[in-house]
Amino acid sequence: MSTIKSSTEHLTLNADGSGKDIKFQANGVEVASISSTGNLTSTGIDDNATSTAITIDASENVGIGTTPAPWSSAGKLEVSGMGTSNQYSDSVSNAYYNSGWKYKTTGGATNIERNASSMYFRVAPSGTADSTISWTTALTITNDGRGLSQFTAKAWCHYEDDGGSDFNSHNISSITVVSTGKYTANFTNSMANTLYSAVVFNEDGSGYNDEFYAAHDTADARSVSQYGFWTGNIGPNSANTFNLMVFGD
Repeated sequence: MSTIKSSTEHLTLNADGSGKDIKFQANGVEVASISSTGNLTSTGIDDNATSTAITIDASENVGIGTTPAPWSSAGKLEVSGMGTSNQYSDSVSNAYYNSGWKYKTTGGATNIERNASSMYFRVAPSGTADSTISWTTALTITNDGRGLSQFTAKAWCHYEDDGGSDFNSHNISSITVVSTGKYTANFTNSMANTLYSAVVFNEDGSGYNDEFYAAHDTADARSVSQYGFWTGNIGPNSANTFNLMVFGD
């Protein structure tokens, strides 16, 4: 039997029986309810609402315009069509965390996370509802200004060895002139390993239209912090202008 009971500074509403809800009505119309599992459902913010606007479950997950997924810890805010903010990520779409990441509904998923050092952009292919997600980190932006991915250059520079100071770069702190036509690029932040790909392209800055070459010798520097190479031209022009691009981890 359902009961209403009061005592000093307490009011107890009891819906007796398994699966029974406590319902709140106005003029015979339900405006809110508390389920037997502790979920609070409101049909709106004001008395003109005609459907559920906000749902708060027993784990303190909040859904606006949607029923929140069963996150394994409290503090999740889901907004219909906009994703979720939570302690694990700043924004997720079609994903929730409950003993691992899972799909909320069938489809793809995304995850954006920030911390003190980096921002991570993760994606996942289409999967079925409540199945485990395997994220792929498509892009990482570090707090030193680098973008880390397999489709962005880890380092690049434009350098003119003509006695001037024409030098522009990303993640290359300087170019060391070892000898005529021989250079070493010094990385500001080291590469993850030495299995990176480096491309050097010469420019004819003096209008001689000469044939150019660029090469790396096994004796040249190739480490996580430096890359050495030769450049030059076949002709009377001894000045070198070159571009260097480095891709890798």
